[in-house]
Amino acid sequence: MRKHLLLLFSLFGFCLNAQVLSVTPDPIILEVPGDVVDKKIDMIVKNTSGSDVDFWWSIDRGSCPDEWKFYLCDVNLCYTPSVTSCPCNKENTLAPNEEGTLMMHIIPNGVTGMGVITLKLTDACDGKSSSGSTSIVELPITFNVGTTSTKFSEINNDISIFPNPTYDQIKLKEDENVSELVIYNIVGKKLMRLKHSKGQSHDVSELDKGIYLVRLINKKNNVLKVLRLTKK
Repeated sequence: MRKHLLLLFSLFGFCLNAQVLSVTPDPIILEVPGDVVDKKIDMIVKNTSGSDVDFWWSIDRGSCPDEWKFYLCDVNLCYTPSVTSCPCNKENTLAPNEEGTLMMHIIPNGVTGMGVITLKLTDACDGKSSSGSTSIVELPITFNVGTTSTKFSEINNDISIFPNPTYDQIKLKEDENVSELVIYNIVGKKLMRLKHSKGQSHDVSELDKGIYLVRLINKKNNVLKVLRLTKK
């Protein structure tokens, strides 16, 4: 009897802690030209459970430049950059199978660089809930604020990586302006730095399976583009 009760409690706890929200796209990688004042990314949040879900959000800035400002618009309203978490009396509610839109904005203030913030969705505003669960979703959002302008970025729209996904080798299409590739993992850690000449292929077999960011740089050390690479 005792074993049966323990099993029931375990199953009950599992159900309470199961993920009830899905977020797309995931992961999020946003390339921001250096002359952009305000750039946003739309995220679709869906309640995948069979009952209403209340959730709150918070923003962890990570190691982003201090000059960068972020603000979020949730299901209810848009907040100022000084607000880094959802007020307790402004919970977001989604009915079963309902979708809502979150909009994350970045104001780079002319400062270039790469940074990763984490958007956390929780089932309790105060960090505690009856289920003992706090974090429903933790979503990393990677921002690459380049030294290029919007016009310059449009010129380089044809640059791409192939094959993608890849098992070992990669090449670039329309790569005449690329002199270097820098590969980062999804949280912004630099893993590889590769010199490049037109038509050259690169061995990435040492990378683990997963998703990576490839920063393409020209001879003037300007960022041409940031591409996503999937390693099989």
